[in-house]
Amino acid sequence: MPSIAAHMVVAKQVGQILKIEDPEFIKGNLLPDIIKNKNSHHKIKGNHFSIPDLNYFKTNLDLYNPLYLGYYTHLLLDYYFLEQFIPKNISNLDVFHTKIIYNEYDNLNYQLIQKFHLNINYLKTTLKKFKVKIDKKKLNYNLDCLSITKLEETTYLKFEDFSKFLSEISYVISKEIKKYASKPN
Repeated sequence: MPSIAAHMVVAKQVGQILKIEDPEFIKGNLLPDIIKNKNSHHKIKGNHFSIPDLNYFKTNLDLYNPLYLGYYTHLLLDYYFLEQFIPKNISNLDVFHTKIIYNEYDNLNYQLIQKFHLNINYLKTTLKKFKVKIDKKKLNYNLDCLSITKLEETTYLKFEDFSKFLSEISYVISKEIKKYASKPN
């Protein structure tokens, strides 16, 4: 699954494309990784990994609710990352069974924050207030990841490829959301 910075980049871009300004949408984009629910991603077998069951969530989430629309956006990014980005860009899948990938994320987070002009203070303030039960330890870990300023070379995730993927997939996700979550007129 991509890092918190990647999820916040997509949340920002999808929010801009679809004109969603509700902070609950931003919160929803982190919720699957911090909610107190062992089945938060309702995984099914994918090509290489377990992936979110998008059909399950389309039928079981209230996609008119900004929090759950953000939740679904998070799952869409996870799905496309696991099914499209990884097979094209990462040949050594062992990095996902060890902690190597988290070091890669730490090295990319700061660059993503800078390139996509993420407002870290706004994100940290917004993401600290949830009305649903969350795992505060996981929340704090994710918030801490937004403050890491490593700029080391990465081995598996190349910044240009990854940031291009995030930009392109934001449009794909926006179209998907319009298709399944647009309110009837």
